[in-house]
Amino acid sequence: MAVFTYSEETIQRFVLEGARRQKWICAFAAAWLAVDLAVALSQLFWHAIRINFPARWVNLVFILPLILIFSTFRMSKDILERVKAHLQSYSVDVSPYSIRVQSDLGPQRQFTRDEIVRVEEPSWGGGLHLRGPNRYRRLVIPRILDGSGQIKDELRSMGIPFARTVIPGNWEEIAMVVLGLGTILCSFSTQNRLILVANLIVAILVGIGGFLIISAKPDGLVRSRWRRFVAFVPAVFSALTFFL
Repeated sequence: MAVFTYSEETIQRFVLEGARRQKWICAFAAAWLAVDLAVALSQLFWHAIRINFPARWVNLVFILPLILIFSTFRMSKDILERVKAHLQSYSVDVSPYSIRVQSDLGPQRQFTRDEIVRVEEPSWGGGLHLRGPNRYRRLVIPRILDGSGQIKDELRSMGIPFARTVIPGNWEEIAMVVLGLGTILCSFSTQNRLILVANLIVAILVGIGGFLIISAKPDGLVRSRWRRFVAFVPAVFSALTFFL
């Protein structure tokens, strides 16, 4: 059996990149908020810039950067520590009979050799996606894992077929995410009641579809049943717009 883990060098590089990314997000949010304040003060005192946005859009452009700044300062250290702990405990065990992925911060996942139908290599996102008979159950081996190329050779030697794909995941999962984001944007883009009602119906249907898709995923479902209700977040946003 061969065991593959992240090296300390890879972990440190990943954590530093995460910290750098959080700083850029905070800087972007601060610049966004500064522009918002400049436009508001200009309209209030000099009337130099006149932009007529719906009230919900005005609330959105002020609230979002504040949320980004708050979350960056409030949770940045905790998130980086959790990421580091996850990477340090993450391992992929490869044997002729099974593939096992485990981490202290997540459930252990395993495929026997007979369960693996194929290995997908998406052009966007990278990594190796091991597929089983259940389309909603898969193992993902990150591209940055030390020895990922050797894992690929091991899987090929087992006679497992490889397939090139464009986007990781199932098309219906991607469609649900796109539709959900679309309904949220639509909620803030119009005040027409008929459009908002139609948008709410679409958001509810998207929520039902997302709930069923998440429920069909067997890995870790017992520990995270509440996550299925995240699919109804777009419906909640769509419903709240009737009161804004």
